[in-house]
Formats: sequence, structure tokens, C-alpha cells
Amino acid sequence: MTWKDRETEDTTTYKVIVNEEEQYAIWPEFKEIPAGWTYGDKAGAKADCLAYIKEVWVDMRPLTVRQQMAQPAPTPAVQSNQIEPPTLVDRLCEGMHTVQIELRPEKTVQRFRETLNRDHVPVKFTGTNGGSEFGIKLDKAACDLSNVDLDNGWGTAHLEGRLSVDFVPVKCVIDIDLPSFEGSGRLVRV
Repeated sequence: MTWKDRETEDTTTYKVIVNEEEQYAIWPEFKEIPAGWTYGDKAGAKADCLAYIKEVWVDMRPLTVRQQMAQPAPTPAVQSNQIEPPTLVDRLCEGMHTVQIELRPEKTVQRFRETLNRDHVPVKFTGTNGGSEFGIKLDKAACDLSNVDLDNGWGTAHLEGRLSVDFVPVKCVIDIDLPSFEGSGRLVRV
């Protein structure tokens, strides 16, 4: 039996796991999750778990790197009692910001429908340094899809969901226009 044969005959049930840096992996379900990792809301066949990871892991950079890149470039201090610049959470909680839905490998209404069915939507705030991408776990009760026609690919979707940014619990509130998958949004501290 070759290595390739073992891959095609794999009947193991896997679970998706995620670490504090928001990096994903698959792990055999029968094994205990390693220290520093938590269950990532998906279990099943290897191919299904890998497809799920491909969908939700929209930015391969570790969380700390994304956070550092999202911060404004440091400015020289004029005096020692100068006020610290606002954090990413502070900036994204102020006013409305340009956002887009990050669908991979292509932006289609079908891919958008699939993310809605999974209750997990990848959102990018485009106005930060390099853009800030977040995976939003949708709060279906707060979302409004009554102004969207997914069959014809038009309308405006109102989406809300919770997440943590820089270890701060927030709610993401966005309005997305179809078919551009762009719109406006903000974070709200919870």
C-alpha cells in the first residue's frame, strides 16, 4: 500500500481546531485536543474539514501579526504625557467604514449563500493598513436578509455577529450590497 492509497482510504473523523493566533488545523476526533488549541466548530471527513478551513481562514497571518499591521505607523512623541493613539477596536468603533465580503476562490452569490448557511462570513475592513479581515460568527436573529434576492444576486444584506478583536469582545454590524459584496460597517463594543 502506498502513501497515496492511505490518503484515499482515510475513514478517520477529524475535527477542526484553532489556536490563540487564529491558525487552523485538523485533528483526529478520537485524540485529545493539544494544549493551546480549541475546537473550531466543525468535524467530519478530512476533505470536509479542509474545505471548511479554506473558507474561514481568510488571512494566514498569525493574529499578532495582523494586529500589528492594522495599527497606524508610530509617530514620534512630542512630549512624554502624549495620549496613546486609538487602538484598532477604537478606530473601527468610530463611525462607518468601508467593508467587503472576502469570498474565496471567487466572489459569487452562491459562495455568499454558502457562508450564510454556515453562519460564518469573512469580512474585510479595507481602510486599515493592509486591511483587517475577520471571520464573523453570525447572529441570525440580528441579521436582516429581507432586502436581498440571492437567486438574482441583488439587494442589501444587513449582517451582525460577534467576535473578539485584540481580545476585546465586539459585535460587527455591516450592510453589504449585492452583487459587489461591498458596503459599510462598524464594530460595537459588547
